[in-house]
Amino acid sequence: MGTGDRRLSFPARVREVKGRVALSSVVSRWVKLSAAGFAGEMSRLCPFHMESTPSFTVNDRKGFYHCFGCGAHGDVVDFVAAYMGIPPVEALNLLERDHSLDGVSAPAPAAAPPPVDVEAERARARDWARAMWDQAQPGQGTLADVYLRSRAIALDPWPSSLRFLPRVQHKTKSGVKTWWPAMIAAVQDIEGRVIGVHRTFLAPDGLGKAPVDRPKMMLGDHMGGAIRLAPASARLGVGEGIESAASVMVSCARTGNPLPVWAAGSLGNIAGGGSRDAPVRAHPLNPDCRLPTDVPDMARPGVLLPADVRSVVVLADADAKDQAANRQQIRRAAARWREEGREVRVAWPDPGMDFNDMLMAAEAATAARRAVEAGQG
Repeated sequence: MGTGDRRLSFPARVREVKGRVALSSVVSRWVKLSAAGFAGEMSRLCPFHMESTPSFTVNDRKGFYHCFGCGAHGDVVDFVAAYMGIPPVEALNLLERDHSLDGVSAPAPAAAPPPVDVEAERARARDWARAMWDQAQPGQGTLADVYLRSRAIALDPWPSSLRFLPRVQHKTKSGVKTWWPAMIAAVQDIEGRVIGVHRTFLAPDGLGKAPVDRPKMMLGDHMGGAIRLAPASARLGVGEGIESAASVMVSCARTGNPLPVWAAGSLGNIAGGGSRDAPVRAHPLNPDCRLPTDVPDMARPGVLLPADVRSVVVLADADAKDQAANRQQIRRAAARWREEGREVRVAWPDPGMDFNDMLMAAEAATAARRAVEAGQG
């Protein structure tokens, strides 16, 4: 087949490959996949960071992979480029050669399924998230308050970004539906618009999470947004989870050095995208696993911060199962915000802990000391 004037542009070639090559067939060359319970979705341990519970999903219907642990995300070309450590154009050339495609226009396969409108699906999810947010009630004095206080987090003032619903549907990966009370957190974009919600499913008494396989779930978008636990100032803390981020805010307030904190919802949202041109290294503990790059792609920023935030405190977790990958992504976040001209400091909790673990340990130590002192009186 001659190329002539039918030679496709790079984006068109990518679309051609995505339409003709099943993502799972490429990923499964290196990663053994298994059905995840949702239609067209498969999962496995992530090849881009070490983990013990699968958080890496591949969806042929939507045409992308996503890791809920490290934030790795992309299409079939992105996967080959990231896994093999080669530029996207080389990955595309390799896929075209392997599947006898020559980068020219061709009729679509007769049995090709209709394309999924991913943007339309995202818009519907955002609408559901906003509807849930509108239905939720203020969280102070509810089981959401009980839950946070059970983790030594007493918020004053209560963040407007945290609400409560007494009955929210939870759906397992196998499709089983149950209903639980839930803390509902608003994920807001840089303009302050609600683009998603984070749900923490709670036990009936609020003293812990619900006994379900995934007690924390996102609905709608979260990449680029954040859960604003306080209004931003010139100095802002950015952490991953709500409990860890809120613990820092509580601890700083007690010392008389208040720090507003936002929760990004995931490490991938803190780190943002990694440079596709940076060298890819094998994981030091597992040569079959790729280590995330610490070089940021400034065009894929993750959580966006207001321009008047001049100093960022990155609140890391030291209890991640894969500390090597975790540190790479924290370095990437710091490098990104420094590139934006901000002052950056990284705060680490004690090894094996997050900041909520430290707050709860401090509360337990204080209670034990008071008990001993009372017994000596």
